[in-house]
Amino acid sequence: MITQPRVACVVLNWNAYEDTAQCLNSLLSTDYDNLEIIVVDNGSTDDSGKKLAESFPQASVIQNDENLGFAGGMNTGISRALENESKYIIISNNDILMENAESINNLVSVLENDDRIGIITPEIREWPDCDSVWFRQGYVDKRSGNASHIDTHRSFPNLRLKPNIYHSDKSDTLLSNDYVPLCFALVRSQAFREVGLLAEHYFMYYEDIEFAQRVQNQGYEVLTDTTTKVYHRVSGSSGGNQSPLAVYYSARNRLRYIHDNSEYGIVAYLIYFWWATIKTIHSTVVRQNKNLKAFLLGVYDGVRGKTGKGRYP
Repeated sequence: MITQPRVACVVLNWNAYEDTAQCLNSLLSTDYDNLEIIVVDNGSTDDSGKKLAESFPQASVIQNDENLGFAGGMNTGISRALENESKYIIISNNDILMENAESINNLVSVLENDDRIGIITPEIREWPDCDSVWFRQGYVDKRSGNASHIDTHRSFPNLRLKPNIYHSDKSDTLLSNDYVPLCFALVRSQAFREVGLLAEHYFMYYEDIEFAQRVQNQGYEVLTDTTTKVYHRVSGSSGGNQSPLAVYYSARNRLRYIHDNSEYGIVAYLIYFWWATIKTIHSTVVRQNKNLKAFLLGVYDGVRGKTGKGRYP
């Protein structure tokens, strides 16, 4: 009998018992036996961490005293997984549901077959509209710091489709990415040991983009396995991509990412401030007053170089 590699799945909870409980039940329904589930309660104020520990004795629950953000909270669990000698670590939002019992096994098999792969994500679909694809391939424009999910049927010259190495009869099974969102991603533990953990100064948003770049700079591939799917309640914890929280951190951290990583110098900053001007005008015209305030505060704090926990939540 072949022993399955040890896998740890780190799930972050913040005041969301019901979502996290459904996610844990879904993970427990998979057929991957050598799976350790680590729940990090990120300073919840509603006792949901304590309730999860009582309801799920199969999981290890770690209590953070305060909200350390996505990166800081995840790093708590990732550090525990590394201490426990897990070969692979899954980073998972608490609003993820498995498509079927084989999902984890399928992803592990891909990494077991090619040690060049550092991160792999399944195709991520929206819940409850399971036919709607939320993520398939990720693109980063390093001139502007803009990161987006792209339509893989269009042509992007700086993105390559990696030839399939797992299912030889389907050439588009594995897709290359500039980045993948860390709402559900399987990461080789060795990659963490070589490049370090998630960048906590982002707090939330853009830490996934920065991490993927470090992993690729180390020589690893960052892929999507389109034969495996999970379901995602999109931005359940942040209130949506257009919530003031998301708008604030996206604006602030996009500028931080440019500052830390762009090779385009003043051009990248000019593009950023052109984008900020257009977005400000649009938000003013459509009277998105709360989002406009959050956006301008994000730009302001980005210019000031503020990092870590910001004005939200």
